[in-house]
Amino acid sequence: MVVAILVLELVAFRAWLPAFSPDQAGTLTAVLTEKGPGTLRFVVVQFAVAFGMVSLLFGETRIASLRPILTRFAQRGVVWRPLVAHGVSVLLFAGISTILSAVYLATAPGVTLAALWTASAAASVGSLGIAFMPAAFWTLLFRRTRHALAFAAVVGVGAYAFGRLALTLWRPLSHTTLVLAYAMLHPIVPALAADPSSLTMGVPGFRVQIGAPCSGYEGLGLMLVFLAAWLWFRRAEWRFPHALVMVPIGLAGVWILNCVRVAGLILIGIAGAPDVAMGGFHSQAGWVGFNAVALGACLVARRVPWLLRHDAKPASAHSSRSNPTAMYLMPFLAVLAGSMAAQLASAGFEWLYAMRVALAAAALCYFLPKYRTLEWRIGWTSLALGGFVFVVWVALDAFSSGGSQVNMPVALAEAPATWRMGWIAARVVGSVITVPIAEELAFRGFLLRRLDADDFQSIRGSAVSWVAILLSSAAFGALHGERWLAGTIAGVVYGVAYVRRGSIGDAVAAHATTNALIAAEVLIAGHWQFW
Repeated sequence: MVVAILVLELVAFRAWLPAFSPDQAGTLTAVLTEKGPGTLRFVVVQFAVAFGMVSLLFGETRIASLRPILTRFAQRGVVWRPLVAHGVSVLLFAGISTILSAVYLATAPGVTLAALWTASAAASVGSLGIAFMPAAFWTLLFRRTRHALAFAAVVGVGAYAFGRLALTLWRPLSHTTLVLAYAMLHPIVPALAADPSSLTMGVPGFRVQIGAPCSGYEGLGLMLVFLAAWLWFRRAEWRFPHALVMVPIGLAGVWILNCVRVAGLILIGIAGAPDVAMGGFHSQAGWVGFNAVALGACLVARRVPWLLRHDAKPASAHSSRSNPTAMYLMPFLAVLAGSMAAQLASAGFEWLYAMRVALAAAALCYFLPKYRTLEWRIGWTSLALGGFVFVVWVALDAFSSGGSQVNMPVALAEAPATWRMGWIAARVVGSVITVPIAEELAFRGFLLRRLDADDFQSIRGSAVSWVAILLSSAAFGALHGERWLAGTIAGVVYGVAYVRRGSIGDAVAAHATTNALIAAEVLIAGHWQFW
């Protein structure tokens, strides 16, 4: 109820917030509406991602142990006085927001109003929480999550400061990137020319400018956060100060791969595919490089005895095979990897969608013996729930878009019939078979139970809590971008399908039914906005 009320109030606040205009720079409106590093939204997102990462990957929150205490506290019921205080605080928050939206934050009145605005927001959230659960519970929850909260706060504030710093210091980093990329390419492309003053490089037919996004500072920040979390939350395994050597090695690795990305982008453009270079390759190669270095660090570092404590055993190939999470997460990660790989070669349209299907199918086949131990029963109710999600999905799309229709992509419509039918067939197979299985194994089979206990395999599918269903559904909704609300509702329904009998087959069947009906809507009615 706390989360539901806060989300509704946030939606209302965002709808009320006026559109940003250039003359409002330096005001509250600018801080709340602008995107990218150095904004309040960026800080909040980084905090949430960091908290979720360390909670799931490193098990630092230990929220599951609070369930008996939560049950006892929840028997108290709702206290109405704090709820009334919440309403008053919200009205005060709205009034200050109205005034502050036109006041420059750097002035004395702006600082005072910003402090009052922050205090009213804290009072609003605090009074709402106390209305549903006593202060003793929140104190206990804070104590159990303090390490994850502290790390997430450092990441959020650090991301803000690092983003601001990078906006002023990116030019030296871009210049170094230009020099190294030129050194890589010049032996292959003798006609290559570089201009350090304008940070441009290329040949007469294709030139690029190495701006702030290409300087590599985002990858350096991500790698620093990843390594810091890994070293801190697994500090019992590492031998210090030896393990700190991973930080400079990781930073150097991700920066060198960024230089390789820039060199590859230019080489692809010179080779006659500028749309691919500036399209999918430009947007995805950085993520591929970061993942390669991060996963490489995970695989290599834990196999180096010099980095580990004497009582910690180096990881082996056998221990990676016995990882209980692998069978649930690897198919989903294969879909993501296939998406990245396919988009690397895309120029506005993902022709290689079949890579997602192939990689996911390979992962599913690899773990097939383990899947036989799961419950795969399918009931008619799950099919009906999938149909319900389809109706909600279409209705929300009609409401948000005003009923507008998107036609078949031009690239697909103008392609030869064989290519077009092959792509559609791969998309249908992926939507109806591999994606539902991969996503349900990850979100319902793993995440849903992982939110209730570190040892998620000890939790029966029919015994998970509603809190776990709501949180996992919110994560599932976030995966769907602009359709986050429809995705969240779908996650709740698929969670219900799973919990009814504890069968992962029910969740997969409900999800597959929804996607099959959406595919029919696309192919029969021509509503391509769903794909």
